[in-house]
Amino acid sequence: MVMILLTLLVWLAGERAVKRPFPGFALGVGALLGLCFLTRIDAVFFIAAVTAWHTLLGFRQQFAEFKRRLGESLVMGLTSMVLAGPWLAYNKLVFGSFMPISGTAQSTGRFGANLAHVPGNLFDYATLVLPVPKAILTSPAAVAMSALAILLYAAITASMARHMTRQQFSVLMIGTLFLLGLAGYYGLFFGAPHFMGRYLSPVSPLLAILTVAIGMVAIHQWGPKLALIRWSSAMIPIIIVGLVLGLNTRT
Repeated sequence: MVMILLTLLVWLAGERAVKRPFPGFALGVGALLGLCFLTRIDAVFFIAAVTAWHTLLGFRQQFAEFKRRLGESLVMGLTSMVLAGPWLAYNKLVFGSFMPISGTAQSTGRFGANLAHVPGNLFDYATLVLPVPKAILTSPAAVAMSALAILLYAAITASMARHMTRQQFSVLMIGTLFLLGLAGYYGLFFGAPHFMGRYLSPVSPLLAILTVAIGMVAIHQWGPKLALIRWSSAMIPIIIVGLVLGLNTRT
């Protein structure tokens, strides 16, 4: 998670720069992407998200800029794979698979077996301090309520996206592509449902930042108008501390 945030910060610094040195910028981001991959093999979805969005940003610009971005994306992706290559080769030679032995052992499962675990876990990460109890995580009611909450969360985010800066919107899109990759792969094609929280955890810092941003915007826009929000903004720290203490005491 730290590597993902660090990579995003470095990529954003390059986006804000007047001129990105080639191939230095792409090599640097590619090396960080490679370290993300060595940290978690499912960072391949993050690599795909960063390189795809970096290229897509060139579509609204001149063709020369699009070609430059495409070249940078190729350098990023190839650098990340060169860095991860020795580890992948070791896995293949020793264990007969590029995927780590733990991943191979956990990958047994039928199509869509983990899908019911996705809404509740995303609800946990989006709300920060409101985990869905494991005992009811996959019950129809919990799945339906979590899914509705996530859809509402997505709708609020979409309405905020119109007012975001280009850099903020880029982080949102990279995070969304990364989330869709993780949720799609682990929800539809993987096994070990009891590990779904861990599988989806790389997006938790991005969802946490987004949730805090939504809260700050709501307080800034509506706080002066609604006494309830003025009161709740003062009570939020107390409520959060109470939730954290209560939930950990329960655990």
